[in-house]
Amino acid sequence: PLSHTPREQGVAPPPAGPLPEEKRTKRIRQTKTMGCQTSKENPFRTETYDAEQKTLNAVYPGAMTTHAFSDYVKKTLGKHGFTKESCLCAVSSCPDELNRGLDSMEDAWGESFNLGGLAGMPFTGKTGFGAFSHHVPDGGQLLVVFAPHVGITKDGELGKIQRVGMAKNTTSCGSCMAAYGAACKKKEVCQEIKEKKADDEGIVGDVQQEKMLAVVSARIDEINAVRVSHIHTILHTRA
Repeated sequence: PLSHTPREQGVAPPPAGPLPEEKRTKRIRQTKTMGCQTSKENPFRTETYDAEQKTLNAVYPGAMTTHAFSDYVKKTLGKHGFTKESCLCAVSSCPDELNRGLDSMEDAWGESFNLGGLAGMPFTGKTGFGAFSHHVPDGGQLLVVFAPHVGITKDGELGKIQRVGMAKNTTSCGSCMAAYGAACKKKEVCQEIKEKKADDEGIVGDVQQEKMLAVVSARIDEINAVRVSHIHTILHTRA
């Protein structure tokens, strides 16, 4: 899971220490957050609710902010000769606006190649990766960042998040949750695809989501087993 800092440039970090409740609430709504831990490497201090933080620590221990992640990757690969001039970065993440925190990778590596589609799956396929690999600087390196995303509400619920300007929580990742919901209802994937109507140019209208549904349906038992395990882990942390 990746956390997100405010998109506005030049925003000063809030003062250290706990914030009054009204300021905490405002800060959380202004910040694209999925329960990140504060870090010295992170230029923004992100306040989180206790339940949100407990869920993050229980299910995704060691999670870091996108800025901390970007700095860590830059320092680590820099020891092996990776530089902004020699390396081409590709990002495969969901188009969701929450994931714009990954734009921080461009600060370290320059403009990136977009491989991703819904749920972060590399829907550009072999053709897209082939194009990406042929754009690398002469004698340089390739860097691929793959990142699905998972929301966590202030109450610690996985798979949802409160977005900026919205009172109610919404699913995150929406594509994954929709595919999971459909798979749980035991819808026939093949039949759904057959029933899809092509548009005027003969292109199926929801190709990426159909693929997501097929992938999730094929592993629904495994997913449910992990889900139960996560629920037990989260409940244990709140005991």
